[in-house]
Amino acid sequence: MLPANSNLIYQLMIPSIVLFFLVWSFVGVGVGLGLIVSPTKMLYLFGSANRYVSTRHGLKPLSEMHDVEPQARKNRRWIGTFFILGAAYSIFGLVIWYDNGPIVSALNLDLPRPYLAVIVDSVRWVLVACSVFAFVIGTLLCFYPNVVYRLEQHTDHWYSMRKVFLGVDTLHLGLDRWVAAFPRAAGLIIVIAALVAVANSAVLWQQLP
Repeated sequence: MLPANSNLIYQLMIPSIVLFFLVWSFVGVGVGLGLIVSPTKMLYLFGSANRYVSTRHGLKPLSEMHDVEPQARKNRRWIGTFFILGAAYSIFGLVIWYDNGPIVSALNLDLPRPYLAVIVDSVRWVLVACSVFAFVIGTLLCFYPNVVYRLEQHTDHWYSMRKVFLGVDTLHLGLDRWVAAFPRAAGLIIVIAALVAVANSAVLWQQLP
């Protein structure tokens, strides 16, 4: 099954990538010729098409802090019970019902079965450990909530997406200013680079099965 899927991905993805580069290479040739023949009109077109989109405005809801602590404390017994029941069911299934044979067969990977069995068993014990941890947290929420609240004071941290992506949406107009100052030279460079891309893409397209 895996080789057939790989062949299908190759037949769909590789031609699409080559066609993408071929089409946009022709677009690059047109843009370059436009800068050479009529730089004023092309620069006007660039100016009307360019838009500044700020990621800070788009990511603002993701970077705002939403405190769910009051609701969690109000419904701690329901949440704790859900954790306990879900973790108990998970542990029971992973320990009693577990059989790596069907899982290894279902994976159908081109790897030795003992190696796959070790990987599957490792994942199983990781899930068991996570389930035990969830069971402990659920028990603490139901019967010892203050312990959980003290742990949260040391583990809870707020990370701002705005700080992580600070500077990503900063405008860098050096290349734009250079093209505006030397449009014909920029157009010639674009035409040459685009023609090389067209030639390479055409050769690859001809070699596709």
